[in-house]
Amino acid sequence: MINKDKNISIKNWFKYWYKDAYNAIEIKMPWDFRKERCVRTLVSFLPEIKNMTKNNGVAHDALADCHFQIKYCSETYRTIKNIN
Repeated sequence: MINKDKNISIKNWFKYWYKDAYNAIEIKMPWDFRKERCVRTLVSFLPEIKNMTKNNGVAHDALADCHFQIKYCSETYRTIKNIN
């Protein structure tokens, strides 16, 4: 079930816009990169899908990691779509 209580702040989305600006003037970003949202937003709705998805690829291999991410993101999206 989708956790509708998640508070996904719009502030997290704006952080992407400022990242390049901070880098350009060589100032350390005042937030933790792990709190930025992308695939993490999708996964946060149903984290159990990622946890149950088997990764058959080589760890830390870019292509294998990409295939794994596609696998659990696709399943998460399908599940959310079927709930609605």
